[in-house]
Amino acid sequence: MKRTILKSLMLLTLVFAVMSLLQAQSLLQPDPRLKKGYESEYLELLRQNYPSTLEILNFELDNAWFIAGPEIAPKAETMEYLYYRDPITGDKTDERVEETNVENINICEYYYDKKYDSHVFYKIGDTGVIIGFYSVLEMAKKFNSSKNL
Repeated sequence: MKRTILKSLMLLTLVFAVMSLLQAQSLLQPDPRLKKGYESEYLELLRQNYPSTLEILNFELDNAWFIAGPEIAPKAETMEYLYYRDPITGDKTDERVEETNVENINICEYYYDKKYDSHVFYKIGDTGVIIGFYSVLEMAKKFNSSKNL
């Protein structure tokens, strides 16, 4: 009798967990800024079939980058400029980012390297602004921390 009740409770818990997961997936939407860097069909494919990837892309928009402080300025001469990214191919375009509003940066528009364990820095035109991108390792930690994992 106790075994039957325990099995029923476990089954009920599993059903609720699956329903919660499915509901969370259906509620997840691509951040509108992603449309600058990805085609709508691709974003819908992620939403339906790979929601965790979409969730990471949404997270990266606000958390994968930072404006470098003055300690980086001496290295600016040797830094690469930041370029725009082709939204269809994902390749680097010939168009250099000349200025940006730090309040409204959309990293989906930019072509940048992702290094496993080190930051990557780029100059934004001749503005004196340097944007840094966190490493893949740091981003994984930040994302997991945001999910309490």
